[in-house]
Amino acid sequence: PPNSPITPVSGQQGVSVNVSLVGNNFLSPMTVDAGAGITVSNVSVVSSNLATATFAIAAGATTGARGVTVTTSGGTSGPVTFTVLPPPPTLTSVSPAGGAQGTNVSVTLEGTNFTNLVSGMTVDAGANITAGSVVAASGTSATAMFVIGSGASAGPRNVTVTTASGTSGPVTFTVLPPAVPTLTGLSPSSGGQATTVTVALTGTNFGSGLTVNVGASYTAAQRASSQ
Repeated sequence: PPNSPITPVSGQQGVSVNVSLVGNNFLSPMTVDAGAGITVSNVSVVSSNLATATFAIAAGATTGARGVTVTTSGGTSGPVTFTVLPPPPTLTSVSPAGGAQGTNVSVTLEGTNFTNLVSGMTVDAGANITAGSVVAASGTSATAMFVIGSGASAGPRNVTVTTASGTSGPVTFTVLPPAVPTLTGLSPSSGGQATTVTVALTGTNFGSGLTVNVGASYTAAQRASSQ
């Protein structure tokens, strides 16, 4: 973040991160404590309000936010937050693996290193699919809602997930043409000549733009969709 007292504000398990620390009354010698699982080295006091250091984050360091303090002969500072992140995510499956144009599909994503830490998790399913309501329920499972536009290109496409640690490799999701409607019921099922009859149609996969064909000498003056 702008003007953060520590930059960067996070680092991944198993990597070394060069950090800058901003504050007041810095002087040599100075030590930095970043908590269990982080070894701090190369502490250098650049000025009274700027120092640098290297954080070696162990592969087994506990993920999440922790307090970082600095100590000089004048005492120990209050803590500032540094967040340990898991490695970049992997994505292994999306279920269901497809959805029709113009529909909303609730999907489950499986993989590793899913996290909401720092910047949350986002999902990219390509043009004309909006991936919303993303929730990383655990490190290996997440859910999202795919809003598939009616103009989304039919066929396979890549889906990736992104966390503060990076972006996964892709998994395939297939956009399908609109589902074919079925008609299972018509009520009433008859009407007299030269009359106007209001009918209810039941079935599946009805949608916006539904038309009704009742043959010669009949006019379907109203259209409705309920399923």
